[in-house]
Amino acid sequence: MATLYEILGVDKLATSAQIELGYKQSLRKLTESAEHDDSEEGLLHVRVLKEAYTVLSSPSRRQNYDEKLGGTHSVRADDRSSFPWIKMTLFAAVLIAGGLAYHRVQLNNQRIEQEAAQAKAAKEQAEKEALAAKQRLEEEKQLAEARRWETEQIRRDSQLSHEKYVQFQAQAKRDKEMEERMAIRKSQEQTEAWKRALAIPIRRH
Repeated sequence: MATLYEILGVDKLATSAQIELGYKQSLRKLTESAEHDDSEEGLLHVRVLKEAYTVLSSPSRRQNYDEKLGGTHSVRADDRSSFPWIKMTLFAAVLIAGGLAYHRVQLNNQRIEQEAAQAKAAKEQAEKEALAAKQRLEEEKQLAEARRWETEQIRRDSQLSHEKYVQFQAQAKRDKEMEERMAIRKSQEQTEAWKRALAIPIRRH
């Protein structure tokens, strides 16, 4: 036989804070000692602790309980007449709530893992794209530099060819003028020679 106070491991004159602390400690001990115990009896013990805390944590319900407790000061921890709904509704509620909580935790963990994997993949993809863009930029820069150098070389070669052509034309013009002057001079010299020849008197024997 145990009272609700004894179930929570607190004194009858315990404060609300002491009752809450006793409930948490008792629930933790029960959970640790029966971590994998999902039997009906284990769930019933958990529900008894919760019911005891529900009653004693409410001032009005605690007062009613103390009045009903009277001189006996005791209740059976597994008294089904005190908790007629434990076997049905509460058992199902606890079981369902636990299953849903576990399912939510699993889904949340999966979501976190998926988001972490996606973030990692996105980061790696972004780094690859950034590296590829950097390489393309460097290649385009080198290609542009090569084209600029080639264009500059063509311009220099074209300018050099033009200068050589101009020099060739000028030289050809000078050579032609020189040939013309030499031809004129030769013609003049020939003419002078003829004049001198004609000026010599003819001697008769």
